[in-house]
Amino acid sequence: MLETGMVFKIAGIIICSVLMVILGRADRKKKLPTGVKLIFQVLISLIIIYFGIKIEFLRAPSSFFHKKFPKGARHLWETFCGRRGKNK
Repeated sequence: MLETGMVFKIAGIIICSVLMVILGRADRKKKLPTGVKLIFQVLISLIIIYFGIKIEFLRAPSSFFHKKFPKGARHLWETFCGRRGKNK
């Protein structure tokens, strides 16, 4: 059975997910200004923090990229698209 704290956290995730979906749909219909969207996103993030959700481990998002392309993005770009500023 789930602990009370776990149920509280799951409820927080569900509530905040629904709020984000509502925000996205409202933005699609009414084209909300960027500042308004940011304020609502910050408020939703504060709600999720209140429910006890926290990130304890965050992996570098580019770790997969660096393993596949150890010379970096610039080398990849130059390989496929040519050197920038190259005289023709």
